[in-house]
Amino acid sequence: MTGFKSTLIILIFICSGCAQHIKVSPRRCLAPKAAWSIRTDEDKFRYRHHIRSNNEYTYIRKIFDNKGMDCAYLDHINLTHKYTWKDILWNLVPFAGRSTLIVSGSSSTLAPIK
Repeated sequence: MTGFKSTLIILIFICSGCAQHIKVSPRRCLAPKAAWSIRTDEDKFRYRHHIRSNNEYTYIRKIFDNKGMDCAYLDHINLTHKYTWKDILWNLVPFAGRSTLIVSGSSSTLAPIK
């Protein structure tokens, strides 16, 4: 019986999303003067977006549309992929992985973050 329990636990950990990845696409986000850059203290916006690991693309345009911002006015943009404590707990549930994408940068139409 002990062998069955240990095998079951191992199978749960294998199926719980230990090796996840995300797909981010800038398609449909027309930002002719924007440059990819590192995160700085001069960032004017910082958005958190939770991503479920379902192998679908996450479009930057969709994130900005949800926040009411237009891609055309971007000066620079930075993407950071990280796991919060809530994400780690979600990853323990088989086939329900989650991670956090932080989109930051500056735009000519926004004031700096205070």
